[in-house]
Amino acid sequence: MTCRSGLAKHLLWIAFLMAMPSVAFAVRADILVVYSQSRTLTNIEIDAGLTRPGDLLPSAQVQFFTEYLDYPNLSGEEDEQRIAQSLAEKYAQRPPKLLVAGGMVALKFLLRFRNSMFPDVPLIYFGVDKHFLDALPQLPPGTRGVPVEYDVHGTIGLAMQLHPNARRSVV
Repeated sequence: MTCRSGLAKHLLWIAFLMAMPSVAFAVRADILVVYSQSRTLTNIEIDAGLTRPGDLLPSAQVQFFTEYLDYPNLSGEEDEQRIAQSLAEKYAQRPPKLLVAGGMVALKFLLRFRNSMFPDVPLIYFGVDKHFLDALPQLPPGTRGVPVEYDVHGTIGLAMQLHPNARRSVV
């Protein structure tokens, strides 16, 4: 698990520096991470990797705030609007300098409500399928991330190379 959280941390900090070069070395930078689902093991591991910026930005004082959309329990547009309003109010006195979307639902939510909650705040994403991103007309300015691309054939091919005597695979 350490490898995964370490990779997540480095990817986030690289994106952070690219998205916000003027803020990266500021005295304080608050980052709001919004996850699609509730507190899963994956989210816990990612959080563990994200919350230790010292080795990459020793002079920065970065604080992470984490919110969960609890997908698939969202019950529609009214819930989403209520959550957006609640987040805007909650962070009004200390707005984030960077938004992070963890997953497709979180990215969709932040793309829809970012301008009303936190206008002009850069947004980076992770854990979002390339096919979902390809279906969008265009990502707004200040939105960056690395899409997830699944290579099922390549994965099975590699497995067969590593285990040439295998007769079947279970997915």
